[in-house]
Amino acid sequence: MRQRFVSNFVWEMPIGPGRKWLSSWQGKGMRGLGGQIIGGWNLTGIALLQTGQRFTPTFTGVDPSNTQTVGGRPDRIANGNLPKDQRTLSHWFDASAFVVPPANAGRFGTAANGILEGPGAQVFSFGLFKNFFFKEHARFELNINATNAFNHPNFTNPNANISSPTSVGKITSLQGMDVAGRRSILLGARIEF
Repeated sequence: MRQRFVSNFVWEMPIGPGRKWLSSWQGKGMRGLGGQIIGGWNLTGIALLQTGQRFTPTFTGVDPSNTQTVGGRPDRIANGNLPKDQRTLSHWFDASAFVVPPANAGRFGTAANGILEGPGAQVFSFGLFKNFFFKEHARFELNINATNAFNHPNFTNPNANISSPTSVGKITSLQGMDVAGRRSILLGARIEF
């Protein structure tokens, strides 16, 4: 990838006792249990924006290099990267820009490593948490986390094997759950004493 932007924040929400909003509300609840519930929440967020991962076209079959290897990199006869407005899930790059080297050429293909660009990623994750203190050294933490909160699809690189004419250039799956998978919401609670 050429560019990657990551940002995060933690925001103490200004609601409840000792905060900007509802701090001077005279109801009994704001000083007791109600104040404990409504005040003291924190909002967290992470934004990840990145251009696509680089990948390399391949082929399977013949051994043009005469080194007892099967497959490898093809010859590059044109750019191969389509303009961004022409890329689709079924046709991400121009497979006709690559050909299998001639048999018994005694060399490897001319396509360099990482010459094609895959789809980028956009992930926005948020969390909401609060600590409830009870007794002298005990607390209860409640948290809600949403990974990829807007459920933006982040796709994997396409099939780059030019020896598979029916599937070459097609994207058939999403990135894994570790970074940019589908939306995931987790509710958690923890007691420390």
